[in-house]
Amino acid sequence: MRASFSRSEQRKLSCAVPGATDEQLAEALETSLSVVKKMWVSIYRRVENYLPELVANPLTSDIPASGRGREKRRRLLAYLREHPEELRPVSRKLLGNTNRDK
Repeated sequence: MRASFSRSEQRKLSCAVPGATDEQLAEALETSLSVVKKMWVSIYRRVENYLPELVANPLTSDIPASGRGREKRRRLLAYLREHPEELRPVSRKLLGNTNRDK
């Protein structure tokens, strides 16, 4: 487990992996669209800390600013499809509480 996603983030990402839109995520999670967008910001921050290779440096990226969010999501979801263990619940006790919601 490299990213140490929280259980809440794991649940949200599990819904997103099949390709759900933000609107579909909001409906599935029974929350607002603004909460879903804040969720992505939180997840991207965690990814930047633990899996920086998934997040292109915005200053050196060839991707236009308008497509960077979509590209980040595409890379993250592709990674999660290849590494489903990132979305499995893990006891914080087993991890020694070293990665508590950074």
